[in-house]
Amino acid sequence: MGKISVCMATYNEAKYIREQLESILCQLSEDDEIIVSDDGSTDGTIDIIMSYHDNRVKVLHHISSPGSSFVKATRNFENALLHAHGDYIFGRFTKLSPKMKTRAKQVQIKPLIYS
Repeated sequence: MGKISVCMATYNEAKYIREQLESILCQLSEDDEIIVSDDGSTDGTIDIIMSYHDNRVKVLHHISSPGSSFVKATRNFENALLHAHGDYIFGRFTKLSPKMKTRAKQVQIKPLIYS
C-alpha cells in the first residue's frame, strides 16, 4: 500500500494531543507520517508532541496570520497539507478507520481486462 499522511492542525490541545497521537501512531506503518502544524500553542502542546521520538511525527511551527479564528485554523491546516508526502492524505482522526486503509488498498489494485 502507498504511504499515508495524517495531517493535524493544533492550537492549545495539550489535554487531548497525546491520546490522539497514540491512537493514530498505532495504526500507521513505519513508512507513514503524521504532520502536525501548530499555531503557537502556549499550553505545552508542542512539548508533548516533541516528546515523541518517532520519525513518523513531523512538527511544523505555523506563524499565525491576521484574520478570524476560522481563517487561522484553515491556514494552519493548509500548512500541514502542504508538507504531506503521502500517496493518501487524511485529516486528523481520533481513529483511522480500517475502511479507509481498505479503500486505499483497493485504489492500488490494477484491473485485469480481457478482450
